[in-house]
Amino acid sequence: MEPVQDPSIPISEGESDAHDDEAQWALTTARTLQDRGDTENAVVWYRRAVEHLMDAGNDEAALEVARLAAALSSAPPPPTRSSAPSLGSATGSTPPRVTTQPSQVPTSFVALRESPPRLIEHDDPSTSGEVNSRLSLELASALRNAVSFLPQRAAEAEGLAAKLATLPLLRESPGETVRAIARQVSVVHFEPGEAMLLPGHAGHEPPLYVILEGRGILRAMGEEGPGTPLGVGDFVGELGALYGGPGVMTATARAPITAAALPRSLVSWLAREVPTVRMALEDAAWERAFASIGRASPLLRRLSPDQRGVAYARFEPVMLHAGDLMLGEGAPPLAFWIVAAGEVEVYGGALNGRQPVRARAGDCVGLRSILEGEPAGVTARTLGTVLAAKVGLASFRALVEKHPSLGEALDDIGIPGRGIVC
Repeated sequence: MEPVQDPSIPISEGESDAHDDEAQWALTTARTLQDRGDTENAVVWYRRAVEHLMDAGNDEAALEVARLAAALSSAPPPPTRSSAPSLGSATGSTPPRVTTQPSQVPTSFVALRESPPRLIEHDDPSTSGEVNSRLSLELASALRNAVSFLPQRAAEAEGLAAKLATLPLLRESPGETVRAIARQVSVVHFEPGEAMLLPGHAGHEPPLYVILEGRGILRAMGEEGPGTPLGVGDFVGELGALYGGPGVMTATARAPITAAALPRSLVSWLAREVPTVRMALEDAAWERAFASIGRASPLLRRLSPDQRGVAYARFEPVMLHAGDLMLGEGAPPLAFWIVAAGEVEVYGGALNGRQPVRARAGDCVGLRSILEGEPAGVTARTLGTVLAAKVGLASFRALVEKHPSLGEALDDIGIPGRGIVC
């Protein structure tokens, strides 16, 4: 049988752009794998292209690709490529050939660790050996197989898409968008008492969790009340997913929870493409950030609960964009800030050449300059979109005079854990 050649597959215009793009991507990937001799994976990608073409309504092209996949799956493997003859050196002599040991293709990283293929027998740096192209392809194939597409994910994604489409967050999203999300999220489980979200977490921002089953509770750090109940359709982690940085909220499972985990990059794309999703996430982020920071800020926690509410009422919630100036070195401060969400980069002469530091949710900016009555010794700029509570200088001074316990908290601003960055 002759090797199967990949025909040019036309894709009709005017159909679903999303499905056409995904079909074209699947075809390109399949052709690349076929050219490399990886027939098995090429067939998988051709079949994925068939699904996208059918979703786009391009049945004629889908039928042609399906025939190609069927023919390719029954075609004989391509002949092994022989190594090209080595070129002579500049003096006309032929350098000695570097031999390689035949290897068996490991099927996983475990096999790679147990029996790593020996690439070069004579490791002589003075010789210019040839690269064994077959061995390189075998190793590349082993890596692909170790981190490969799982066919069962496609079937699971269909059921997950149907469930996601019923949730309030995604109810008005286009069907192809919901299916794309279902293919790209992870489904995670939490047992009763297990934390979904922790304040001041280390490492990368947690994903946006959308609850599919179960119940939980959401609390701000320092909150004394029962918290906010969570149920099917509710989400947590939108502050980190939208603005980055650690937060000040804790979400805990009350009953076994199954949730869809959307990474930050996917949330960014979704918020850009679907206005209703962006509005729902931003509204929740605004409400939760400013409701929690009045209780969670280390500085305001020095006040009694009743004084804390009165003091925080003087603050104005604002949204800042990336690169906005909150404090300028050499300039008098115009306001006192408490970061509610996002990250602020602090740098300048007062740091004595040290690396910039970051102010995050709960941290205060501009306090030292206000107390000293001098121009700021550092600059503070937002790294991205930032939610912050601010109060003017006159209101802040009146606040300190009215609440002596707050004045006592200002006396130990140099102690770690007080949340005072500058």
